[in-house]
Amino acid sequence: MLHTEVERRFRCQFEDCHYAGLTPEALKTHLLSHAEGSHKCSHESCNYVGKSEQHLKRHLKSHVSEKFECDQCDFKARLKGQLRRHMLRHTGEKSHKCPHCEFQCSTFDNLRKHIIKTGKHPGKFIYECASCADTDQPTGSIFKTNSFREYQLHLSTHKTQAS
Repeated sequence: MLHTEVERRFRCQFEDCHYAGLTPEALKTHLLSHAEGSHKCSHESCNYVGKSEQHLKRHLKSHVSEKFECDQCDFKARLKGQLRRHMLRHTGEKSHKCPHCEFQCSTFDNLRKHIIKTGKHPGKFIYECASCADTDQPTGSIFKTNSFREYQLHLSTHKTQAS
């Protein structure tokens, strides 16, 4: 395997589906998207039917009455992570920096949207391997991806080449 390639060996067997995952676990999670709904919510007057136990567990959190409250405004969240993300509005913290310009934002999701969807950086990716860029390789063979997991796997190929 060339160091710029990340092998996606775990392929979906459903007809007309081109998904290929990096791990068996990723494939297993993907296969849930093909499942028929069979996990019904037991709460009275709730019609939710999920495709998997995992989906149902996530849905059940919507019935929990416990809320995480912001101490600076009226915002309430069902999940602690949602409150943490909300608090960034009050602090003004922008810890996610674009590697291609001066743009900064408070969430990785917003950084992803900035790089991939705004059209400000055509042909650019969130992760571009600095080790590849430092070699005499042609620009087209520098490893680039928007997946953190793929990037980590790629970086490990540099470590094995150095050994």
